[in-house]
Amino acid sequence: MIVRLLLLLQVIPVFAQTGVATNIFVNLQTSYAGITNFLTGLMYVLGIFLTVQAVMKLKKFGHRTAFMHVEAGMLGPTMQFAIGVGFLYSKSLIEIINSTFFGQSSIASVMSYTANSGMDNDWQQIMNPILGMVQIIGLIAFIRGFLILSKGVQKEGGQQPGQVTKGFVHIVGGILGINIVYTIEVVMNTFGLSS
Repeated sequence: MIVRLLLLLQVIPVFAQTGVATNIFVNLQTSYAGITNFLTGLMYVLGIFLTVQAVMKLKKFGHRTAFMHVEAGMLGPTMQFAIGVGFLYSKSLIEIINSTFFGQSSIASVMSYTANSGMDNDWQQIMNPILGMVQIIGLIAFIRGFLILSKGVQKEGGQQPGQVTKGFVHIVGGILGINIVYTIEVVMNTFGLSS
């Protein structure tokens, strides 16, 4: 029995995985394209849903008679319709917001930051997936900000105070996260950290 155990202990290192942090980050980066495509498709589906729901609320508002007691206003469905249309044109919406914040409509490649930063190859392989993850988290925050904003302007009740502000903070933070390369450059130039 002891002999078998000793033989087993000699074979165990053969089956051990040699996972280096660089390999883990590179493997993580390969899934980013699928996640981005899913989030883009989710934005289109949410856009259709919000637009149809807003049209139905506006229809209900238009068919109101003198005897119906409805406290709903026009602002909620109108904002929901605008947000739904914004989700349907999400690519153009992100380009317009990028042009407003950073003066360029394209999202900077993550590679452009690490290639110009003077990092060695190992750090570049680690930083590229990390910055890509920040971009994905920024896209999720961008979507969530608009959903919070669309719910915060409704007069149907159930909203907490500060929902609209929370939505705007998520949108701005999402844009800064999506454009993490430009955000880093702006912070470095603002505080004089660039070489």
